[in-house]
Amino acid sequence: MMKLNEKIKKCRLEAGLTQIELANAIGVHPNTFRKWESGDRVPKVTNLADISKVTGASMEWLLDFKSSDNKHKEDRMAQYADAVKSIAVIAMPVMFTKALVAAAGKDVFVKAVTAAAKKYAEDVLK
Repeated sequence: MMKLNEKIKKCRLEAGLTQIELANAIGVHPNTFRKWESGDRVPKVTNLADISKVTGASMEWLLDFKSSDNKHKEDRMAQYADAVKSIAVIAMPVMFTKALVAAAGKDVFVKAVTAAAKKYAEDVLK
């Protein structure tokens, strides 16, 4: 299975873009983009949505949601939501939900992310 940084590099190369070109296209500093490709940092979901739009790579592929089994998708979504919470600010779950709705438009993603966002907000506001 490919790691996220490998997928980012692959979709960039397949789109025929340099790191600088893709970084500029999605509005991030080239050094930030280099760190994503090297695996030193992980991009926000909103940045992944931008990479998806520019390169044509699907969010499903970038986030590894390939199974047709809805329960598996919910489990993967919950795992990813947990990972995002560790690096996110309070507004991140809202942006995460919007990015998935825009990119995937599937009820299973919306339900899983909404539940994770509510739980995260409750934990933060305690």
